[in-house]
Amino acid sequence: MGDDSTKDAPHFMRRYLYSSRCVHIAAKRWKLMTAVLLCLLFIAGWRFYNELHDTGSKSADVKTVSPSKKEPPAAHVEHASVVAAGNNGRLFYNRVPKCGSSTLVSLLKKLAVRNGFTHVQSPLLDEWSLFMPAQQEAFVKDFVQNPVDTSFDRHLFFLDFERYNEENPIYINMIRDPTERFISEFYFRRRLQNEGVKQGEKKWYDEDLDNCIRTGKDYDCRLVEGTFLKNMIAFFCGHEMECSRHGSRHALERAKEKVEKHFAVVGILEDLDMTLSVLEQKLPRYFAGVMDLWSDSNSDGQVVNKGRNRRQDVSPETKEIIRANLTIEYQFYDFIKNRLISQSRH
Repeated sequence: MGDDSTKDAPHFMRRYLYSSRCVHIAAKRWKLMTAVLLCLLFIAGWRFYNELHDTGSKSADVKTVSPSKKEPPAAHVEHASVVAAGNNGRLFYNRVPKCGSSTLVSLLKKLAVRNGFTHVQSPLLDEWSLFMPAQQEAFVKDFVQNPVDTSFDRHLFFLDFERYNEENPIYINMIRDPTERFISEFYFRRRLQNEGVKQGEKKWYDEDLDNCIRTGKDYDCRLVEGTFLKNMIAFFCGHEMECSRHGSRHALERAKEKVEKHFAVVGILEDLDMTLSVLEQKLPRYFAGVMDLWSDSNSDGQVVNKGRNRRQDVSPETKEIIRANLTIEYQFYDFIKNRLISQSRH
């Protein structure tokens, strides 16, 4: 019927109908090509996401220190003496930033050679949280692929492996006086490693803490209850949003519970000797001989301090303002200190 109508139509109409059909066919082909292209892009994107997800979860294993094969371990202790019930035997130092973690990691690397285990150091320095369950599960599954005699360090909020049907590692950590940590963190983020910084941004880097606290103009100087901060407590409380809420009593109590249940040792930087002594006593598989190494490091001037911050003298008034706004953190600090003292006596 379409052919007859075309023949009977005037010449200009036949040309119009023919053009319309061409346009209609071209439009159909274009839609088909677009659909195919979108499908291909979706498949390629999905494959890229999976590859990125897999490699991302394994990227934490870049830096490893393995035991020396030339010399036997200096102090190999039976693994059974380390592993408490419900632990998978691997050591996880989910290190709180600006709490002497570089020094402790340096010691772990030396102990790996001395005591015959492998240390794995994560290159991720500023990714403290894994809020998506898929991210958490991928991290857990990747972590348990490491040999049992492995220590691992990364800045990461507490993660309960049992949620993903795996035993938890042996958790350790270290904290410090909350005011001193706040000051150190402030200048660490603003230290002069900023060659090439735009002129308009240099003012932010040059800010001093006294002025920042007094004016409250910058986000990292506002200690407002209820706001979300990357605080010390979240490294023990977990990835829930409440754990990062400043001044949260719920986060404090949850962090205490997690410490008692999952952390073999949590030390304090202000008494590093006691911290190392308790680590050696409680976890000899990994920390046997650490006091000797620490003594040698002190005498040789090898104490690690990667911070070397552009620290200025902070006024007593500013310190008092900071301290008054960190009451929950100080309650946690006192809890950890008392626990460590108790451990050192048993």
